[in-house]
Amino acid sequence: MFIHSSDRARSLCLAIAAGALFNIGAAPLAMADGRDPLPEIRLTYSDLSLGSPADRQALVERVQSVAKDHCARFGPLIVPYERRLQPRYCVVAVRGEILRAMPRDVRAAYDLGRSRPGS
Repeated sequence: MFIHSSDRARSLCLAIAAGALFNIGAAPLAMADGRDPLPEIRLTYSDLSLGSPADRQALVERVQSVAKDHCARFGPLIVPYERRLQPRYCVVAVRGEILRAMPRDVRAAYDLGRSRPGS
């Protein structure tokens, strides 16, 4: 997995090789030129003021939306076969990777937004 976090741009980019997200040990599918596909997860929060309760809630919603979109596009590539009948598995795992990659202050704002919406 490749993680890039930019404080200046206030965005987060994760590139995850197929299978790496879920520790399944499967070799990722190769692209035509031999490179591994690294589906990127991009989360931008530069427009949010993380001190604002409304913006913290927006961050929570944005993380959920990004995770859902990523799974809709890449779920068949990254979800282990035995988990494909568990519809929330991918979203929960991708959200977990996003949270692990967040800078500490952003994660704290996310936690506040999730635990106390509107506070």
